[in-house]
Amino acid sequence: MDVIIHHNPRCGTSRNTPGLIRNAGIERHIVEYLKISQTRLLLRQLIASMGAADASGRRAGTA
Repeated sequence: MDVIIHHNPRCGTSRNTPGLIRNAGIERHIVEYLKISQTRLLLRQLIASMGAADASGRRAGTA
């Protein structure tokens, strides 16, 4: 199984997640989303792949 992590190195949860996944024996691929341009189409595809409503994939109270 492979997992893609959209990573924010400033976030404590995001910093811990790659190690947890690696320790579970799962191959992970890290995308530092703050360093790449996110198109509207890519964001729509990510939300659709999660099976989530538009706003439910976003954390409240973060900038």
